[in-house]
Amino acid sequence: MSIINGRARWAFDFRSWKPTIHELMIAVSLIQPEEKQRIAQFVFQEDFKASLAGRLLLRHFTRSALCVDNNCIKLGRDERNKPYLMDVINDEKVIDFNVSHQGSYACLAGYIANNKTESNAQLRLGVDVMKIEYG
Repeated sequence: MSIINGRARWAFDFRSWKPTIHELMIAVSLIQPEEKQRIAQFVFQEDFKASLAGRLLLRHFTRSALCVDNNCIKLGRDERNKPYLMDVINDEKVIDFNVSHQGSYACLAGYIANNKTESNAQLRLGVDVMKIEYG
């Protein structure tokens, strides 16, 4: 997964992801406590994996875009439940991202700009994925 010209469009097939218990524990250790609590409430394993994959995509994008350690990243959710970077890590960079999951895919769209004039700071990036079944 790479960021090209400040943009990323990533898709991850989480159904093909078969982590061991040890790998799953490592993955869960990378997300914030409130997100651990939220995804622990899912009844179905696929829902848990979908949400975890989305959170890991967000963190990987932010780490890669800003060149920071995972423990420096604090993500929040706005009134529409859209994720955002809570702490400004670099005043010179503008970053936005979104994640969606359905079917067997978690998808991320993200961008990073060097300053507010390179990006339209009033616009928020969105992504949606939908499973289509033909009957």
